[in-house]
Amino acid sequence: MKKLTVVMLAAVFAIGICFTPSASHAVEAKVGLYMMGDWWQPGFIKFERESAAKLFGDNLKHDSEGSFMFGPMFWVQLTGAWSLGGQVLFGLSRNEFKYSSIAADLNLARAFPGGIFSAYYDVGESKCRRYDTDLTAEWAFHKYLNLLIGLRFNYDDGEGDSIRLGFAGPLLDMKKEEYSAWYFGPSIGVGFHYEFIKGLTLSTGLSAIIQFGEYNNEKKYLWSFLTMIPYEYKVGYFCIGLDMNVKLAYLIQPAHLEVFVGGRYMMLPHIAAGDDSSGLDISYKDEWINGEIEHWGGIFFGAAYKF
Repeated sequence: MKKLTVVMLAAVFAIGICFTPSASHAVEAKVGLYMMGDWWQPGFIKFERESAAKLFGDNLKHDSEGSFMFGPMFWVQLTGAWSLGGQVLFGLSRNEFKYSSIAADLNLARAFPGGIFSAYYDVGESKCRRYDTDLTAEWAFHKYLNLLIGLRFNYDDGEGDSIRLGFAGPLLDMKKEEYSAWYFGPSIGVGFHYEFIKGLTLSTGLSAIIQFGEYNNEKKYLWSFLTMIPYEYKVGYFCIGLDMNVKLAYLIQPAHLEVFVGGRYMMLPHIAAGDDSSGLDISYKDEWINGEIEHWGGIFFGAAYKF
């Protein structure tokens, strides 16, 4: 990973040298690398750990591990006080979740081996990879203040396994699942920036963000030693939340290289907008995602060549 980072930084530096404009060129731009160590609590995590949309569900333990994200970034000064920037992040590692829950449901698929009613102790884990894209236009309406207009897209792709020990119904059950989710929408807010000394700048941003999206899950339960019965779920939603960040950047003038470090936090409360569940899961509670809050944040850092 360290070798890859060094090679990519060297590549960005070389590209910047090739495209350095003449002194008379008025446009400024940056290209670089953006990296982030993130922490994530998905809005749909209760459904993964069997404590939502059930006849009864109570989570006993939940542990989560963050991921490392990596990708390109850019910034360009447009006409006048307007600028445009963005980054694309790919999860080089996956977020991991481990849990244990007590739950109960009613389902037709397990009626033959153990009855419609099932109560169980569920122990499982899942892994999910994230992909994030941000695009932000800024208008400097004051010496220290910017209007921020953004657009964000996120896609999550995961899989999980669990074992159930039954109190009623089947004494032993297994579950495999594959799930995905996407979010897309605009944001608007205000940014603050201040240059302490030449080249050293502090910037912060606070935005209201709207996200529309959909969560899809296919859970497969062991019906016999040879058969896995699939349950398919689809939940639509929209979110109105907050996106906050702080960044400290230093421009190394002789090298035309900007290095930066900062933090970001996003909070997205969910509102259900359509719910379609498996007909076999007769105790499924529609619109369980109402009020569930997604938390995402972490520490980011990187470097960009300015030309």
